[in-house]
Amino acid sequence: EKPIELTFSYFGPEMIPPGHWSKEAAKRVEEKTNGRVKINTYFSESLLTYGDTITGTASGVADIAFIDAGLFSGQFDLNMVLGRFIPATPPQEVVSKVFREMIDTYPELNAELEEKNLRWLSIIGTTGEHLHTVNKQVRVPADVKGMKIAVVGESARWFESLGAAPVGVSAGDFYMSLERGLVDGQWAHWPAIYGFKLAEVTKYHTLFGKDGASLAFTGFLINNNTWNSLPPDIQEIMVECYNWANDELIKANQEEVKAAIESAEQRGNTFIELTDDELDLWAETMEQINQAWIESTEAKGKPAQKLYDALFELLEKYNK
Repeated sequence: EKPIELTFSYFGPEMIPPGHWSKEAAKRVEEKTNGRVKINTYFSESLLTYGDTITGTASGVADIAFIDAGLFSGQFDLNMVLGRFIPATPPQEVVSKVFREMIDTYPELNAELEEKNLRWLSIIGTTGEHLHTVNKQVRVPADVKGMKIAVVGESARWFESLGAAPVGVSAGDFYMSLERGLVDGQWAHWPAIYGFKLAEVTKYHTLFGKDGASLAFTGFLINNNTWNSLPPDIQEIMVECYNWANDELIKANQEEVKAAIESAEQRGNTFIELTDDELDLWAETMEQINQAWIESTEAKGKPAQKLYDALFELLEKYNK
């Protein structure tokens, strides 16, 4: 019997954790299906560019793809409930548990993806983000006015509302854009700082609590036609294998957070720990963006408020 051959695309390199665990997931699927499924993996934009990930997976160029929240902004409305702004996020494993429960409980989230011939295979929350700057210490929202910040997706809108100039920088240019002063700082989580060695080209790290600010996600999407063509037992194996890879990715992320902070400390970089009062100032600006998202999504006839309330109830329930 000829195996079912699928293609997988990840815009990043194979040797960083999302690439490594994507490859391991593909191997695991092959093992668990006794060779009935073979997944060919493509890395570093060799099959689809970052910007083409959603459309290319929807049209079947790739069957499965690794995505981040930046790709969803402007493409999907309701799923951006998982990209809401909070000044200090719970730990990554808590956020991941909440996101999976949201997708299992609210079919509206997959239904929105299915309109574009996609669906969730597995999701995790990312570690929260901090602000990393080259020459200027930032403590309060007013400090970023006029600064050029490397940031994408919903967060770019938020920085724009603060009077900063958001700049979309592709992953391969993160280092150079900071080094050459094309941007004054970057909104990023520690694993990105570690993976792209950005502690070498930033001096100041504005910390939004221990786990960072703003909810965001990464995960695996599958083409909906491909999904529907798979027998139920294979669907089950696929979900199990990609959830496993994502769980391993959480562990890897935690290691990267530690390593990134150590590397910044060794370089003598400055850590700016925000006080509760300072975090409250940021929270006010975030609340405005959250409310704007609720209003614009509700106006399209989608239950944004319901899902927003459910999300925060679950975050509270599990973050004990």
